[in-house]
Amino acid sequence: ISDLLSVFEKYTVIFSGSYYPTTHLVLPAIVNIIGALKKYMNHDFLKEIVIAMFNKFGKYFTQIPVLFIVSSILDPRVKSTGLQTGLKVYYDSLREIGVSIYTQKDVDDIYEQALSHLNNLYEVFEGEFGVNRS
Repeated sequence: ISDLLSVFEKYTVIFSGSYYPTTHLVLPAIVNIIGALKKYMNHDFLKEIVIAMFNKFGKYFTQIPVLFIVSSILDPRVKSTGLQTGLKVYYDSLREIGVSIYTQKDVDDIYEQALSHLNNLYEVFEGEFGVNRS
């Protein structure tokens, strides 16, 4: 049980930070938390607890806010490829236990919307500040 709870402790400490940005860490964190929950899904003692945690998790994060998705793309450790993989792993895990009905097409649409939001953001900054290609 301490292995499972240590994942939550790790991210509680990280997200308690106030002197550094944390938004870009949310998507990788929820993917890691889902992985930890899946690990204990069939554990005799923890099964009911883990299912309840999955359901609660799905209630808050079935639809991941676009801010977390776009900020993940801006993280050089994640980028768009890591985002695509993370979204797939996350929604596949939620679908496996019946918390989410998102299909692969829905996940692809979420990914494309995130790229569109990022492109729109770039266009706003380009319009405001211009482009220096020197």
